[in-house]
Amino acid sequence: IVAYLQKTNSADDLKAKGVVIGYDHRRNDTGVNSEAMALVAAAVCIHKGIKVYLYGKMVATPLVPFCVQHKGCAAGMMVTASHNPKDDNGYKMYGPNGAQLCEPHDTAISELILDNLAPWTDYEAKAKEVRASTLCVEDLDGISAEYFRQMAATLNYHSEDNAASE
Repeated sequence: IVAYLQKTNSADDLKAKGVVIGYDHRRNDTGVNSEAMALVAAAVCIHKGIKVYLYGKMVATPLVPFCVQHKGCAAGMMVTASHNPKDDNGYKMYGPNGAQLCEPHDTAISELILDNLAPWTDYEAKAKEVRASTLCVEDLDGISAEYFRQMAATLNYHSEDNAASE
């Protein structure tokens, strides 16, 4: 994924804009969980000098594309199995417009995964250091609050009726 971002963005632009990473609550039967996968993804980005906006706790999927747009990031990653069984945990990818990546981007990423199967470094060890990195931004509570403020403002068509209901 990082190789794809490097291929489709200038180095300076990618490093300045950064990537948003979120995760859900899932843990599969082998002990791998969404948070661990998110930390490894963050470690890969940081290893390449890319700023990471990392949600410090599990979040709902829509918060990742919202943050991509709100912060003007190059991309977003959400670690989730979505509606699939927990063992199918993986990455949902979002482009700079906050839309989920689809053809031809997903095919390009798949090809680059095959070209980059060997790890660039020991990411399990690096994952433990992610939160201490100067390239890791975790203070995203304001983003969550802004998301819910905007949703309430745009989706609450009958606030008086809702307030008066029991």
